Amino acid sequence: MPAPGAPIARLVRAGAVSLWATLMAVAAHVAGSGEAPSVVALLPVVAAGAGLAWWAAGRRIGFTGALVLLALPQLGVHVVSGYVHGHAIVPSTPAMLAAHAAGLVVVAAGIAVAERLWWSWWARVSFVLRPVHRSRRPVAAPVPPRAAGPVRHVDLLDHVLVRRGPPFSRVDLAPVAGTCR
Repeated sequence: MPAPGAPIARLVRAGAVSLWATLMAVAAHVAGSGEAPSVVALLPVVAAGAGLAWWAAGRRIGFTGALVLLALPQLGVHVVSGYVHGHAIVPSTPAMLAAHAAGLVVVAAGIAVAERLWWSWWARVSFVLRPVHRSRRPVAAPVPPRAAGPVRHVDLLDHVLVRRGPPFSRVDLAPVAGTCR
């Protein structure tokens, strides 16, 4: 099961949010006595919205964050369409302005609720799956028995003045459970 920030989960969430936000923006535009934009004009908007939603999909987004993430691209789309097509940058009628504001609030509230449900669901699922993953850990290999033998002395760095460590330069290599004499 993918985590909320996993690429496939982010892709699904980004696509769903971008499509839903675009459809709600078109519905609000039509409700405010405007015309529906052409599909060719919507494709870059959906692509840019999907990119922004992809960036935001790995994070928890509340109502305010969703409102900002929806309002800034909408403003950008209106500025670009006003520059390219001569479309009004600011909504011309109070009804159009109210429709845009209502659309922003409805979509931001929907995203905030969906985010809260998504992260709550993920916390419950990961809480249930956590013990399952712990029980599937690989078992460590058994430690081989140590060979009992005589203790060997190894001279290390007899020609160097060692300033740190034990006061002698001999290391005794012996098994932990050696033979008793």
